[in-house]
Amino acid sequence: MFASNHPMSPAPRKLRAFLKEQLIRPRAIYSLFTLLLASNIALGVSLLMSPEIGQILTRNAGQTQAFEQYQDRILRLRMEVDRLHSRQYVQDGGINLKLQQLIIKQQALSEQYSYIRVLAQKAQSMGITTASAQPNNAAGGKIIATSIGAPPYAGPVAPFNIDTLSRSITGMINDSHAVLSEISQNAKTSTIKIINALKTIGIAPDLPGNTALARGGPFIAANPALAEPSSLEAANQAQLALDRFEQARLALKIAPIHAPLPKMGRISSPFGNRADPFGKARAFHSGIDYPNPKGTAVFSAGQGTILFAGWKTGYGKFIEIDHGNGLVTRYAHLSRLLVTTGQKINAGDLIGKVGSTGRSTGPHLHFEVRKNNVAVNPAPYLRVGERLASFIS
Repeated sequence: MFASNHPMSPAPRKLRAFLKEQLIRPRAIYSLFTLLLASNIALGVSLLMSPEIGQILTRNAGQTQAFEQYQDRILRLRMEVDRLHSRQYVQDGGINLKLQQLIIKQQALSEQYSYIRVLAQKAQSMGITTASAQPNNAAGGKIIATSIGAPPYAGPVAPFNIDTLSRSITGMINDSHAVLSEISQNAKTSTIKIINALKTIGIAPDLPGNTALARGGPFIAANPALAEPSSLEAANQAQLALDRFEQARLALKIAPIHAPLPKMGRISSPFGNRADPFGKARAFHSGIDYPNPKGTAVFSAGQGTILFAGWKTGYGKFIEIDHGNGLVTRYAHLSRLLVTTGQKINAGDLIGKVGSTGRSTGPHLHFEVRKNNVAVNPAPYLRVGERLASFIS
């Protein structure tokens, strides 16, 4: 989880460690922000008033460019700060106090940006996309007027509208909270879709946060003087939502819901009672038969371990895979076996070829799902895989 960047907390070490884990150079980020916060100039806020932040959550090539542009603006701001200092711009004590207050707000905004950057990149890598979060229009959709990027000028500096900056910062802080909330909500929505679909076939993934952490204390009415939940809490909620989604996707890889054939076409014999293809007597069919040409590829329906690969009476050349939690899949009448007993395999791995070995009237795949050693209808499992195809990479 994220750690607070407040000066009274030891948590910056955790945040730096997290950023390092995410392959972001925290030293570069914090050294640049320190240049801003060490001064009495709050012009750094203007950097976040640009549309670059709107690109952070869009799934396109502009995301990396937006981050680079943002850091470039910070470097150019350093030059502006030095220029204003050299001209003794800040002299009035009242203005200086307001600037200090703005710096505190800007620090919170900078902290939020670092959270958003890490979480947006993680969300994008997991396929979670959101609408472009455009900045608050308090500044008219434009950068607050500064001389950043302007040529050197020796004349008087234009008045600095602190109240306008304060309103803009507040708007951007709210926008940043909205971005974090959107990441959380989209991840939660996707996770719920996966959980509800898996529930229909009796699979309940163990997700982070399912068990509430211990807490307590006497009930005391809320203190209105205290600040509302910070960006830290919003970032932690987004991180938890992404962790839960990631675990739910892992459950999809394990569950036997993936198509065992390149094309799941015609069914020659469904699951359940039928006329036996040889003696014509009523008999129970423990799987689904899919007729296919001999040599058609057969894939694992889920991640697991090969329990058996060899010859089995009635089944011919046969593969059995353990997917955990009492779920096993079987693949029968194969012409070739491409795995061995004890081998670890992933969903979609090539395991054999269609054939007509054993008790068979022609080339087909007999696909079977067993739960706690009892044959169950494979069709609902495969339908779940079709419903959740967009979440399966």
